[in-house]
Amino acid sequence: MIPKQTLSTVQLTVLTAITLLGVQFLILPRVLTVTANSTDGWLTIVAGALYTFVLTCLALYFIGRHHATDLYTYGYMTFGKIGGTLLLFLINVYFWVASSYQIAAMAEMIRFYLLPSTPTSLIKVLTFLLIAYLLSGNLQTILRVSSIIFPLTLLVAGTILVFSFKEMDIGHMNPPFTNGVANVVFNPNGVLFPFEGIEVIYFLLPFVNKKAKPKLAVFSTLVLISIIYIITYLIVVLNLGEREVKTLVWPTISFIQSFETEGIFIERMEGFLLSTWIMQFFSTSVIYSFLSGYSLRKYTKLKKSFSGMAVAVAISMVISLCFQHTLDTRILRLISFYGFEVMLLLPFVYFLIYSVKRKVVR
Repeated sequence: MIPKQTLSTVQLTVLTAITLLGVQFLILPRVLTVTANSTDGWLTIVAGALYTFVLTCLALYFIGRHHATDLYTYGYMTFGKIGGTLLLFLINVYFWVASSYQIAAMAEMIRFYLLPSTPTSLIKVLTFLLIAYLLSGNLQTILRVSSIIFPLTLLVAGTILVFSFKEMDIGHMNPPFTNGVANVVFNPNGVLFPFEGIEVIYFLLPFVNKKAKPKLAVFSTLVLISIIYIITYLIVVLNLGEREVKTLVWPTISFIQSFETEGIFIERMEGFLLSTWIMQFFSTSVIYSFLSGYSLRKYTKLKKSFSGMAVAVAISMVISLCFQHTLDTRILRLISFYGFEVMLLLPFVYFLIYSVKRKVVR
């Protein structure tokens, strides 16, 4: 199957950015504060954005340098049919885990804040059925849904954050680099975590039209997401303080619950945030499931579009159902994050091995 090359730079930016705004937004203040062991998480975001931009642009350059249309083709060019197929399967495993993690985290959030008596397994099954239904269309269908959810997400998050500025206490902010520089700007578990999801751009390349500029999409995505993350981090930490943020599972939600907005038609705003982020979790999982189904068809006999998508969704659902508790969800997060680090650096491995291979052949 030859994909239709229809994605523009803006559309590629939307799909990439919406993948980044999953679980990270809601747990970012805790993860970065614990990793840096200080209130310097905003500096970690800045450093992470720079590292991620350089790594991603270099990876895109390497893919183009060897005339590979995408990371799938690059794998076959580097390792041959058997090795390329094995790597493609491992990439699939990453997509399955990443998709299942988003829905597992969403189910935990719903159980904790909205429906405490509803089984999380029921929430997961219903969500994956909706994902399968959406994937019965094509990438343009996913893009249309994402183009609605993404601006809505920015609007809701932006409105809530604006109303929360008055609650900030600058006394909660410590001087920069109080506990050293290494944990703030050189710890990969901190600097790369906010941008988990940027690797999907490697796999969306087959769908990009010739006029699109993937590097510009990467730049736009990282700038936009970094601004959102920095503002969110500062507001949450300056309101709750370092010690409290470290102890909260969902610090962003806990902060929104901690204040009331007077003078508007509704005083409690966490309902808007929860509703919006349920859609955000859904959208992120959809993109991972789509890429999983697309890559699955490359090395199996599942040549029909929906058959590959259905199998991918079913596998992700089974993985998600196997992880039912909060500790299980954290295990999924770790697997997903370390898988992301591997995906981010995979083009560098391909480039080195393929360059050596070409010299040996010559």
